[in-house]
Amino acid sequence: MDMLCRRASLAAEHNILMHPFHILGLAGVKGGSLFSAMHASLVTSSLIRESTENESANEGYKFSQEEET
Repeated sequence: MDMLCRRASLAAEHNILMHPFHILGLAGVKGGSLFSAMHASLVTSSLIRESTENESANEGYKFSQEEET
């Protein structure tokens, strides 16, 4: 019984949340998320252009076209 208590106390001393590899993993996930959001924002803003009241923003676009409209 005494051995079981010692083993439980050793297991409780491990803190995965403060492990350097865990922290690096979290930084990588958060950094990847930020990179993805910034990339999506830049792509979206480069695709949107101002249109006048007399034209549609989608005028001239054909689905799966290769050249720019």
